[in-house]
Amino acid sequence: MKFKLAHYAAALALAAITTGPSAANEDADRAILQRKVEAYAQDIYAQYPAKKAYLMNNKTPRGQGAVDEVYAVIRKNGGDSIAYADFNQGDNLLTQDYPSVEQADVVFCGCTAAEAKAMKAAMEKQGFKGPFVHLVLPQ
Repeated sequence: MKFKLAHYAAALALAAITTGPSAANEDADRAILQRKVEAYAQDIYAQYPAKKAYLMNNKTPRGQGAVDEVYAVIRKNGGDSIAYADFNQGDNLLTQDYPSVEQADVVFCGCTAAEAKAMKAAMEKQGFKGPFVHLVLPQ
């Protein structure tokens, strides 16, 4: 799924302007990445405004980081989560139970593409009919 990332592009431009080509230290790199992730999360929320979100991640820094940022934006805008859960990479997601998923207005998942495909299929079998958003953090 491709997203229009106006905020993401603005964050990249700001990062380039504020740090310049000579910024090679880790603190500057971390700050740039944080601005990218925050802009990404805000753009995702703008496209999928959730009041009752179902949040999942695969316990990796990238998966959990993406979900944490989106959840922060949801909370900031008055929404909350029906569930905030994680799973181990390699789990059989097709056989998992996703309690209350049918009550969610959107599912956000920080995971690999294969995990997202399996989880989406399992959630649809359990009655979920809303958008399923596979989160992929910018690098």
